[in-house]
Amino acid sequence: MHRRCAGFVIVGCLLATTPVSAQPGAAAAQEAFERAQQLRKEGKLAEACAAFAESDRLDPQFGAKYQLALCQEDLGRLASAQQLYRWLAINDTSAPRKAEADRRAAALEPRLSRLLIRYAEPVPGLRVTRDGTDVTVAVGTAEPVDPGDHEIVATAPGVSRWRMVVTVRGEGTTVTVTVPALQPIVVKKPPPPPAEDGRARRRTIGLSVGGGGIAIAGAGLVVGALSYRKWEAARAVCGGDTECDSDEDRRRADSLASSARLRGNIATALVGAGVVAAVVGGYLFVTGLPQEDRPAPVVQFTPELTPGGISVSAMGHF
Repeated sequence: MHRRCAGFVIVGCLLATTPVSAQPGAAAAQEAFERAQQLRKEGKLAEACAAFAESDRLDPQFGAKYQLALCQEDLGRLASAQQLYRWLAINDTSAPRKAEADRRAAALEPRLSRLLIRYAEPVPGLRVTRDGTDVTVAVGTAEPVDPGDHEIVATAPGVSRWRMVVTVRGEGTTVTVTVPALQPIVVKKPPPPPAEDGRARRRTIGLSVGGGGIAIAGAGLVVGALSYRKWEAARAVCGGDTECDSDEDRRRADSLASSARLRGNIATALVGAGVVAAVVGGYLFVTGLPQEDRPAPVVQFTPELTPGGISVSAMGHF
């Protein structure tokens, strides 16, 4: 069905035109469209614009887009309204509405608020977004924006992210935002693990030698205890005396005494070696500590091999 509109009645006819479609969402879109018209009559412009947008989303129609543009203009969102007007001036199939959209777009031009983004110095790979939309190609150009707060974010490889929220107010104004020189990202490398020095190795060797010395000395004590038992057994053969009444008892006592002496010698050697190793290990461990962690007393142990066995001398100060 076609409607005839003439002269000053054109705008009224355009306002009264509702979208007609056979799309699956047409019924819901028509309901949203009618609700939007009622909300606009009640002066609830924000709700009306949202309803017009919902109608256009459910079933895209030129009429719904035009009504949404009118609503955005009434609400003060001039940049959004002009964008829709310009689109309709190119694509609308209704000649009267197409002409009216073009006229309105031109009339809004001097009233638009604009946001000019520029940067202090160029950065390779710079990307600038406005309210989440990439506007890198528009950097340096005053772009129309709706009044309100706008988030500007600048990013580039190897530099810190920059963000700013700018408020745009007043018709015909231009707000300029300058992206500062972005700072390079400094990657802090973890400090390398401290290299093991001679003191650390000295402490490790000292613990090993000292621990081994204690174990050897302990084994010597065990062997010494067995030697003592053999010696007591030898004395018991002759009734607790060193002289035996019979040759058989004397031979048995001599055998036990010989075994006791052998074990005693072994025990002496083990205990001596263990004590020396423990002393040397302790010395290595103490001297392997950092200077500030060393105990106050300083003692130097010197093991010596003598004809009668092993002796250990100590000298130093406390």
